[in-house]
Amino acid sequence: MIDWYTCPQTGKRAYKNRKDARAARGATKNGGTGGALSVYRCVEEGGCGDLHLGHLPPGETRAKLKNRREADEARNRRIRGES
Repeated sequence: MIDWYTCPQTGKRAYKNRKDARAARGATKNGGTGGALSVYRCVEEGGCGDLHLGHLPPGETRAKLKNRREADEARNRRIRGES
């Protein structure tokens, strides 16, 4: 089962982890192919800060998302004590 809730700011489905967001993308009509849907972090003021599935927000690019994701992963490794 894919775990999600509704973001209080955007009203979009929000996912706590990338695995659930990607699974939801795979369950869409086109299976997430063609690059139409992206997994991205909510950056709206007052937003949830978790992951959304959909078209990229204005001003976002895949490179920005990749950099943000890599920074999140590095931060999580530091928190867990990994190098």
